[in-house]
Amino acid sequence: MLQHNGSAWHSRAVLPLAVALVLTLVGCSSTPTSSSRYSLKQDVEPKGGFDPSNVPPVVPTAEPKSRGGNKSPYTVWGKQYTVLDSAKGYNQTGLASWYGAKFHGHATSNGEIYNMYAFSAAHKNLPLPTFARVTNLKNGRSIVVRVNDRGPFHEDRLIDLSYAAALSLDVVKTGTAPVRVEALLPQDEVSPLDSLQQATKPATPVPGSALPKAAVAQSVQPAVAPTRPAVRSTVGEGSMFLQIGAFSTRERAQQVKDELQGMLKGLVTPQGPDVFIEEIASAERMLHRVRIGPLESSNELPQFQSRLAKTSYSGTLVIPANPQASAATVQ
Repeated sequence: MLQHNGSAWHSRAVLPLAVALVLTLVGCSSTPTSSSRYSLKQDVEPKGGFDPSNVPPVVPTAEPKSRGGNKSPYTVWGKQYTVLDSAKGYNQTGLASWYGAKFHGHATSNGEIYNMYAFSAAHKNLPLPTFARVTNLKNGRSIVVRVNDRGPFHEDRLIDLSYAAALSLDVVKTGTAPVRVEALLPQDEVSPLDSLQQATKPATPVPGSALPKAAVAQSVQPAVAPTRPAVRSTVGEGSMFLQIGAFSTRERAQQVKDELQGMLKGLVTPQGPDVFIEEIASAERMLHRVRIGPLESSNELPQFQSRLAKTSYSGTLVIPANPQASAATVQ
């Protein structure tokens, strides 16, 4: 199928639930007929205004592979595609396109119903479903989507975004945009609120051998001077931190920190805000918390919240600064 979104042409194929074992490409006629699968000839934006900031954020959860849409290999338009066994470690850059009203309400490749007002996407190779962070490399905007469909079947396209996701990333008007697609696993990310609750609840004492190696090392080694002053010992009364999230791996936390520093550069100061990582060891695991601050609650805080509201980091948690608390490792 060919469709036109903005200034960009792209193609997709839908795998109906009815064909569980054989991939069938459903064709589009040049003009709608009574037997046509879609009532619209070309894809378009929905009528009326729509604010994607009201869409509930997608949170990675553990889900089994769907019965439909994971046949591998499969063939579309004479070309064979392979579905990855696992999404773990997937991180690619390429071109994103989007699809909207034409496909709204129709079956996706895994048998679900496509909702253009949800944060979803189509991909040729990722297992269904997969959670992924998509970042627009032109403007730094980022969002988490749930991949539940196949496509786009154009050589130069990496991912097909739902209308809501494309609108959030500012892709609708241009039709396409260069993006980074990074698969997320449930253990990769913890919401700011959940991570705060886990970090503050009393930890059950466990033998040293049961702790992660990093946690054991931190508990027996003397504190090492950070690369900059421990910020919580110098903040003023009324200052606050923005907690972006807590992550099970240092690598993921560092990636988020780097993204935020680029995204927030020039805000308040030419260099941007102070973004740092705190490592918190609990009985269950080591968490790497990413925070911004300290910020002046009356002046600076609203600026950062407004900037982050347009990204997938909008679900921040405001943490009052406590100069009396012992400073965690700041990096």
